[in-house]
Amino acid sequence: MFINIYYNFLAFQNNIIMNILLLINLFLPKQMKNNLIYYKKKGDDYYKYLLLLSINDEIEDKYHINILQIGMNLYDKYKKYIKDDLSDIDDLSDIDDLSDYE
Repeated sequence: MFINIYYNFLAFQNNIIMNILLLINLFLPKQMKNNLIYYKKKGDDYYKYLLLLSINDEIEDKYHINILQIGMNLYDKYKKYIKDDLSDIDDLSDIDDLSDYE
């Protein structure tokens, strides 16, 4: 509920800021190009994150499943797997021996 209110507030706020930046862009196009791109990407990232939170709340209320917790557990297992896999590569200190095969 509160996420949806915040999402709507953020959309309204970003629309105002983007309109101001676009208006300034009419007069100073070279200076505002990077600011417009940066702010657009930043706004899109916020929208994606808030949409994920709102969907997670709906799923958690309806099915009692926390999608973010499942994702974090998978991410931790992936990080551990990658760390173990990279430690095997570090053990290969005899790379110079490979030059003998050429």
